[in-house]
Amino acid sequence: MQTDRVATLPDDAVSVGVLIVTATAPLALEEVVRALSHIGAPSWRPLGDVVVGAVQRLREVGLLAATAVAPWSGERLAPTDWGRAVLPDLLYALPLSDAAPDPGYKLKVVGLDVLDALARERQLQALLAHWRGLAVQWQEAEVRCPCRQPSVRGWMRHNIDLAHSEIAWLTAARS
Repeated sequence: MQTDRVATLPDDAVSVGVLIVTATAPLALEEVVRALSHIGAPSWRPLGDVVVGAVQRLREVGLLAATAVAPWSGERLAPTDWGRAVLPDLLYALPLSDAAPDPGYKLKVVGLDVLDALARERQLQALLAHWRGLAVQWQEAEVRCPCRQPSVRGWMRHNIDLAHSEIAWLTAARS
C-alpha cells in the first residue's frame, strides 16, 4: 500500500510549487496561479490550466485538499498531512540546472520557510554545494577560455559573481 502511494508522488515543479505556496496559508485557486507566476521567470510561468491540472492530480493522490477558512471565503487549498510530510523530500528532489537561478532553485528558496529546521538545513547545504560547484566550474571555464573579448569575459565574470552572491546569501540564510 505504502509503495503504491509513493509511486503517485509528483516530480514536476508546478506540483511542488502548488504544495509550497499552499503550505504557508490555504489559498484559493486564483491565488495559487498568481503566486506561482511570481516565482517563475518569464520562461516559466505556468498557465492556469497547467496549475488546475496539477491541483487536480495532487487532490486525487491525497497530497492537497480543499478547506474552508471561513464560510464566505470559498474553497481554499492546503496540503494534507501527508502532503506536508513528503514536501521536504519533493522539494529536495527538484532538479537544478547549471544556468542562472531556474524555477527549481526559486521553488527551493521559497520553500525554505515551510521546512522544519532539519529539512531547511539539508536544503541549504544542498543549495550551497550546488552553487559552490558552479562557481568552480565557471572559474575553470574562464581560465580555460581562449576568447579574450571583453563582452565574453565580462559575462563569465558575471556568472562567477552570481555564484558567489548566491553562496553568500545562502550562508547568511543558515543563521
